[in-house]
Amino acid sequence: KPVRIGNAAYHQKQNDIYGILMDVIYVQMQKFSVDVDNGEDIWAITKGIVWIVSNNWKDPDKGIWEFRTEDRHFTFSKVLCWTALDRAIKVAEMLGKKHKIE
Repeated sequence: KPVRIGNAAYHQKQNDIYGILMDVIYVQMQKFSVDVDNGEDIWAITKGIVWIVSNNWKDPDKGIWEFRTEDRHFTFSKVLCWTALDRAIKVAEMLGKKHKIE
């Protein structure tokens, strides 16, 4: 019999995912053209991710290890929160939103 059944990850806070997501958005923008309409959609997503990261990066989380114990501070999560903000700045520059960076 398995030790555990089910996946508790959908209940867990994992701050690292935002850095991964923003990196994917940034790389895709480098490779593919962005028109005005989907540029605004991308900008809306980017602003939402920045808001979440800005409000949660100091908080402990489960990290990629998905421990079922209390949340902890993981360096990996902190670095990927930084990555999310770094890529958001680059996306802002690509979209001509430099005035929004501050």
